[in-house]
Amino acid sequence: MAGLALTGLKRWTIAAIVILAIAAAVWIIGSSPSTSAARPETVRMGYQHIVSALPLFVAEEKGFFKEEGIEIEEFKFDNSNLPVEAMATGRLDAIVTNSLVPALAAEAASPGNVKIFAVIRLTTERPFDAVVVKNNSSIKALGDLAGKRVGVYPGTTAMRFLQQHLKNNGVSIERMQFVQLTPANQLGALESESVDAAYVFEPIIAIAKSKGYRQVDTVFAKVFDKNPVSVSLASSRFAKEKPNTASKVIRALKKAQEYIAAHENEARAIAARRLGFDENVAREFALNYPANLAQGDAERINNFASFLYEMGELKQRVNTNGMLYTQ
Repeated sequence: MAGLALTGLKRWTIAAIVILAIAAAVWIIGSSPSTSAARPETVRMGYQHIVSALPLFVAEEKGFFKEEGIEIEEFKFDNSNLPVEAMATGRLDAIVTNSLVPALAAEAASPGNVKIFAVIRLTTERPFDAVVVKNNSSIKALGDLAGKRVGVYPGTTAMRFLQQHLKNNGVSIERMQFVQLTPANQLGALESESVDAAYVFEPIIAIAKSKGYRQVDTVFAKVFDKNPVSVSLASSRFAKEKPNTASKVIRALKKAQEYIAAHENEARAIAARRLGFDENVAREFALNYPANLAQGDAERINNFASFLYEMGELKQRVNTNGMLYTQ
């Protein structure tokens, strides 16, 4: 009898061990960080401290990335060349908004590395750039810039467009000085009179006007109508190796675009928080942000690339047809 009892006890002990092992395995598998429920996929996204990055800020605050099961790791840059370089070397998956020019230069140097999935179409009615001066400045019109020192956004694109606009209007640039300044330093340089005028982007335009500065002219849309100079980019490698994740990023940003259009006041408040300025300023700036590609964009972007080559901003012609990302 004792032997039978011992045998039964052993059976129950073995059964209990098996059950505990199975439960432990289920718990380990269920809590594994490899499961999508436990750990959203991380996407490395570049941005600059400008209003056109607003879809990124809105998508994060309203949970649109979370809805898609992705998490954004942000990387901030002070100019448009560095994000494209980071993408080319595999350090970024996407850029919420960036000058198209470095992307075209990268395409010319090594085709097939970047994809365009959204674009801003700048018009004179809704520009995001302006030449501004102090209220007591003697500069009243574009022609008064001849021989002056003008602060410009870092890189070559803003400077070349301003120079082209001046040439188109018969203003000599021979004796002018173009001083590259990050957005954080542009108005300070103007206030200290180390420059006579500054060619700036939003939200610096709205901040300048709140300080009593005057707007002299806009540039981008006057040089090229519906100017596609600012775009959203994805790494070709990212789009190829993780097409589902790339689609999630684009969907989340599209939700943000639609939310901005439907809730403009709230979007402006989000911009104020993320960019660090007063909400009164946020009510004044022009809301320009990338929208997903639409009919006519392919031709416009290709024509823009040809224009940049003719202007000297690109060293060689670029066929942009292969750069457009269509899901």
